[in-house]
Amino acid sequence: MQTSGGGRPGAMAAILGLPESEESRIVAEGAARGVLVLANRNSPGQIVLSGEVAAIEHAVAAASAAGAKRAVRLQVSIASHSPLMEEAAAGMRAALESVTVHDPKITMLANANAAPIRTAAELRRELSDHLTSGVDWIAAIGATAAAGTERYVEVGYGRVLSGLVKRIPSAAGAEIVSIDDLPLTAAVVS
Repeated sequence: MQTSGGGRPGAMAAILGLPESEESRIVAEGAARGVLVLANRNSPGQIVLSGEVAAIEHAVAAASAAGAKRAVRLQVSIASHSPLMEEAAAGMRAALESVTVHDPKITMLANANAAPIRTAAELRRELSDHLTSGVDWIAAIGATAAAGTERYVEVGYGRVLSGLVKRIPSAAGAEIVSIDDLPLTAAVVS
């Protein structure tokens, strides 16, 4: 991923508290200065942009001027979830050719659009396309809520995803926990 982008330095920025009605205008303004895409829709009022440095810098300034509560360039040196990752996606596709992938036993959701993933081919495509397409966490949580999910459990360090789910209206009333919140139990490893 670090070498992807063909010599075009990439960057990302978090935008918080920008009215949703302003998001597409900010992306379009930044995109006029280089590659710029909406990389993450994390929760209402929280997005992440990804693209070339000049486009990101312009979008951060434009978002601040449009009333965003916070618009900040992230401390990363790549443009994840953007077309600048095409070289990495091609590498992932090539790597996946030598790996046996089976149909998932349970339906999975694509991060980009919350579409169901039911076959090995769809799973392979998601694994490589995920590098160049955005993440719509709001849509993913909406799809799981519509399917009847009543409990969300964040596995891994921290509570970032739990916090995002709490701010998504479709998950209102669901139980949301992080494994960091669960009591530790004694376990014997042999």
